[in-house]
Amino acid sequence: MELDELYQKVRARIFDLMEENPKNKTLEEIQVSLEVLYTRCKELVELNNAYLSLPEMNQNYTYFDPKTEIYTEYVGGKVANSRKLNRASKDVPIELVSSVNLHFFVPQPLTFENNTERYNIERQIAEMLDNFYYKASRTWDIIEKTLCGKKKSKFIGVKRVRNKLLEHATLGELNSYGATDSKNGPTVKPLRKTPWDGSDLDNGVIKNMKELLENTLSRLT
Repeated sequence: MELDELYQKVRARIFDLMEENPKNKTLEEIQVSLEVLYTRCKELVELNNAYLSLPEMNQNYTYFDPKTEIYTEYVGGKVANSRKLNRASKDVPIELVSSVNLHFFVPQPLTFENNTERYNIERQIAEMLDNFYYKASRTWDIIEKTLCGKKKSKFIGVKRVRNKLLEHATLGELNSYGATDSKNGPTVKPLRKTPWDGSDLDNGVIKNMKELLENTLSRLT
């Protein structure tokens, strides 16, 4: 189910429950919070796409060649860095089944030099993603604990990003964000410098929003 359809289905279900329980203020709070999150999610996707459409983004990218197993980073259309993949078994061929246009960045403080459209969008994406996940995590806790009476919330995507990537991030990790042309929208911490086992991956704001709505719907039916 697509995001828009899923949101409308959850919204309709909440309104039905509000009619059945007019004194339940928790339902009203959840409805308002989900509306804000849905709107923020759509705004983040628009910013994500605006960022990728900037002229300089076509000149800054990383390309992986599965035949040579080499990552090549281009900056300004020129080769800036090249790294060969180091893996345990080179006898197993790599099959590239899909590719994603991903640009990661670390937001820079506002200065005269970086007061440009690119850096302003980066700061907007970073700030909005932070706000989105803190609010989404709190909203899910209200659904699980206040509405459903659970002692502990199910650890879904919005809580994983908030807890593992933002609030209790690994010491030494850069506060990075990413814009991607996948169907999942911008991401938190796509750039990892410290040793990483591949867990705690952010699947993207759209996928996490859909997961939140799907779990909300299951709790309300």
